[in-house]
Amino acid sequence: MLRRVWVIGLVGGTLAALVGACADYGPNPAQAACEAMLAALGRAPAAGSTPGCQNLAQAVADGGIVFDPSLQTACQAEARAATPPGLLTPSWLRQNLPSCAAMFSGRRRVDEGCRVTLECAAEGYCDSSGATCPGTCRAYAARGEDCGAGRGACDPSQDACDLTCAALALADEACGPRRGCAPGLSCVERVCLVPQPEGGRCDLAANFGRGCEQGLFCAQDGRCQAPREEVAACLSLEELGVLLGLGGTAGGLGLLGYAQCAAGLACQHGACLPLGTRGVDCDPADWPSCEQGMGCDPLALECTALRPPGATCELGGLGCQAGAFCQRETDALVGTCTPLLAPGETCASPFECQAGLTCREALCAPDRCRDFLTPTLSSAAAVPGHAG
Repeated sequence: MLRRVWVIGLVGGTLAALVGACADYGPNPAQAACEAMLAALGRAPAAGSTPGCQNLAQAVADGGIVFDPSLQTACQAEARAATPPGLLTPSWLRQNLPSCAAMFSGRRRVDEGCRVTLECAAEGYCDSSGATCPGTCRAYAARGEDCGAGRGACDPSQDACDLTCAALALADEACGPRRGCAPGLSCVERVCLVPQPEGGRCDLAANFGRGCEQGLFCAQDGRCQAPREEVAACLSLEELGVLLGLGGTAGGLGLLGYAQCAAGLACQHGACLPLGTRGVDCDPADWPSCEQGMGCDPLALECTALRPPGATCELGGLGCQAGAFCQRETDALVGTCTPLLAPGETCASPFECQAGLTCREALCAPDRCRDFLTPTLSSAAAVPGHAG
């Protein structure tokens, strides 16, 4: 039986939810299929706001990827049944989600330009390490070959770089700074372990809170525990940052997904407490301490509604609502909450641009090389709910 294979263009509009291979795919089926796959893996933000999937859809429009929508039902079934690693890699996707990999079939060869890794055929990846965009399709260095800056990259799903590409350690094998564990495993006391049940060993500092079975967290005593109930003791962001060796509240931001408190609770004043409503006392160091849409006013020290577009904001003060930022003149302490900037508008930082955009040559423009298979690290971290 012949399968329909689509090569589509980008058209603006809201994405419809996809419910199967015969569904109405809406105006941007490739992006919606990508977001549905990530949602099934538990990785996707709200539909329509995944920059990597926007770039994948553009790669389909450019002819770098052939999109086969008939494979979506099989892809979502594979994704729901999979246990994804900490970082999604091309080889992991191809090995564990073959229908998803086949749904987005790459056509670019080595040394050809690319936006996302799935454009690169076979076992290649899209290299934009030189801060160039578009990037270039490269072949991974083989096991035993040289690796490192300017010498090639190892396949992160199976190898680590220790001057040459070497195999990742399997369960119960030795691990350390120069030899990581295979996907799905965590290095605990220099041994690779599978996700641990309640009471099992874990290493908070080495694994950023990972290493326990789903629904558990790694406690300070190095054991997996169930999330704590109301008024139980917990660690502040500052304490978490110290444990990570990063120091301060900003360090603890690396563990915002660290679920030490049960649903609806957050660590405040050293205890798991309900998120505060308007007017409730709070501490800016305990983020989050207020309900959604509110922030802890650093002057009043109480939960206050985040400031809407057009309102005054101050450096280090209460932040702006979602979808806005505090726009200030250089060296000014006071500014105005301004809606995130659209493509072509003048910007000073990527944080000022709408989702899926970056600040390039002082203008907001599509982040063309954002790839959901390639982690993108920002140059700075801001505490949500606070003006920067």
